[in-house]
Amino acid sequence: MAGYDSRVEHVRLERSGSRLDGDCIALVQLPGIVGLSFRYSLVGMFITVVAIVVSLPYGISVVSAAVALTSLYALVGFRAGIGLIGLGVRHVLLILGPPTAAAAIMWLTIWAIRPYAVDWLAGPALVLAAHVLFGVFVYAVALHTASRQYFNDFVDLGKRLLNRPRS
Repeated sequence: MAGYDSRVEHVRLERSGSRLDGDCIALVQLPGIVGLSFRYSLVGMFITVVAIVVSLPYGISVVSAAVALTSLYALVGFRAGIGLIGLGVRHVLLILGPPTAAAAIMWLTIWAIRPYAVDWLAGPALVLAAHVLFGVFVYAVALHTASRQYFNDFVDLGKRLLNRPRS
């Protein structure tokens, strides 16, 4: 990681704000970062392709589980990027902890209500719609409980998605 020091110090100084926009721009400008990111992406693609090919004979459920498991490799690249600005594993847990907890609570809730939703609602489209709407509600409440800032970011994203111009 030699050669990154002066630019990393610049990023550390910019990191004092609540938004990471400046950090992301400064990181992209680091020499060699695109190549590093490309290598992480190639390894991730290779792992995913191998997992899909190996799991193909066992059906779509196993393939989807394999893809979900291989997506965890993205954490390696994420940790490397976080490390470039001087943050450690503790910071990764602080960043990803609340959304992960909210997603786990949402999944457990949907898993628990699924048998009832299938019995009460006619057709897979209605069941899916109910799961999505209920899941969004549970995720928002869990995220609000875990972190007020993450909830505010979630609401801001929803507003921007609803207000963006249609093409």
